[in-house]
Amino acid sequence: MKNIIAIPGSLRKNSMNLELLSFISKNINTKINLMITSQSQLDLPILNQDHFLSEKLNQELQEYKKLIISSDGIIIASPEYNGSVSGALKNFIDWLSRDLNPFSNKKIGLVSISPSPFGGLRGLMHLRDIMMQLGAFVYPGNVCISKNGSSYSEQQMKLINNFSENFSSYIS
Repeated sequence: MKNIIAIPGSLRKNSMNLELLSFISKNINTKINLMITSQSQLDLPILNQDHFLSEKLNQELQEYKKLIISSDGIIIASPEYNGSVSGALKNFIDWLSRDLNPFSNKKIGLVSISPSPFGGLRGLMHLRDIMMQLGAFVYPGNVCISKNGSSYSEQQMKLINNFSENFSSYIS
């Protein structure tokens, strides 16, 4: 069985991107174990090379890093903030890639959901650049859902399911 770590890029408890990861989790290949993680419990300060993390927070970050390293792939669901990735997600990536980079040679899929007409595409373009800079193999397809309602359209569900199926094959 393949293990995928799913990272929501928002700190919000009820974020649309967390909801999207939950939907993917319920509909992904049964030979895939998708584990949705949360960076919000870490409460990371803004990265400053002059400051160090507390021992407890550093240990939690190292555990997260080990989880990523041991995974077969990662799906990141990123909100779009001002046409880019959220500051929280970028900060999390910066902390994780400090010292030992867990994203190097890792297969990564990118998804987004946003009320904007672009569905988060502009933010995913920046995130793709960041992940490639870190040496990750970013799956060429992505999902960008523009959503204002409470449910997915039939077309959106098809896009999500196609992504899930294709990304599952990509990490195999």
